[in-house]
Amino acid sequence: MSFFDAFGMMFDPDDDPRRRNAAGTDDDPVILNVETDGDDASHRTPPPQRPAGPRITRQPERPRGNGRGSRILIGVVLALAVIVGLFFGLSRFITDLMWYGQLGFQSVIWTQLGVRVGVWVAYALLVAAVGFGNTGGDIFERGGEKNWKKIIDL
Repeated sequence: MSFFDAFGMMFDPDDDPRRRNAAGTDDDPVILNVETDGDDASHRTPPPQRPAGPRITRQPERPRGNGRGSRILIGVVLALAVIVGLFFGLSRFITDLMWYGQLGFQSVIWTQLGVRVGVWVAYALLVAAVGFGNTGGDIFERGGEKNWKKIIDL
């Protein structure tokens, strides 16, 4: 197999696309008369008339009773996800607790847990204070002190 066998159309000096059609070898057929089955010029029927106004379709009926079943399914899936998460989280915590207890450093686990809970509570209080502060400023600007008292009295 030579180089020109695979890439002849690109690099062959004897294969010139301008000379191909010069000899009159045009393969495009000329279509003179086209008829289809049942097409007769003497018996033409008018196209069907469209309705004058917009076509109003009915909404598909939704099956009733599936809302409750899907809510139950979502609740069951969420409950299973929480149970699986608690299982893996508690198994890791209990394993660490037993490991550090065996080494005599069980107080390290309790210190870590206390710091994590404390940081979480401090962050939650900070976010709540910032959010409450932003909301309180908007309430005072819009309606004055009476709107603020309504929120506090709730």
